Amino acid sequence: MTDKNTPSPASEEENLDQVCLLNSIELCAIIFRGINPEECAALLDEGLPALATLSTESLQSLSEPLKNIAASCPEITDEFCENLESEHVRLFINSRSGITAPLYESCYEPGSGKVMGKPHLAMRKRLETAGLAPTGEQASEPMDHLCIELEYLYVLLANGWGGNDENSLTGAREFATEKLIWVRKFNEKLSNSDAMQFYVAASDLLVAILEEITSS
Repeated sequence: MTDKNTPSPASEEENLDQVCLLNSIELCAIIFRGINPEECAALLDEGLPALATLSTESLQSLSEPLKNIAASCPEITDEFCENLESEHVRLFINSRSGITAPLYESCYEPGSGKVMGKPHLAMRKRLETAGLAPTGEQASEPMDHLCIELEYLYVLLANGWGGNDENSLTGAREFATEKLIWVRKFNEKLSNSDAMQFYVAASDLLVAILEEITSS
């Protein structure tokens, strides 16, 4: 007889996929929030390789961007981590030549392109309805910041998988579908720029994550 407490190979793979997706979302949130130089080496030298080995055959779409992120930083040095931090500022925060790819959904709205637009208001309402609120530095950001949206998506998936909450999973799929539009534009801006390959690969991973969730 089969031990009922022992998951079948299929359920083990499904669980592994869930862990990989959640960890990949968390990785993207850390990258686009801005990697702290103190955590840089641990994240890229240990966390990233471990994550890259998690992806199963059913998550091959994540494998290539994960490997590309790893390939873009073959040697993790203090200088490399400092360059990542400087590049993050140039691409997403402040640049004399203009920000390459803003981190706010409102900036990708047709006919608008300004922060604090309708996506900010809609996201604020979502968070209030869910009883959630950003903390730390994120608390002062417009609510349609990429990392706030990623953290909300993480919560939906974690609640759905951890509590067998189909409503949360349905909400996660709908949310991912809605966000694919602007995230693809964000990805295109980075891909067509002179950005470090690290950030291009990370945005590729972000698109792949959302596509996986919408197709599940």
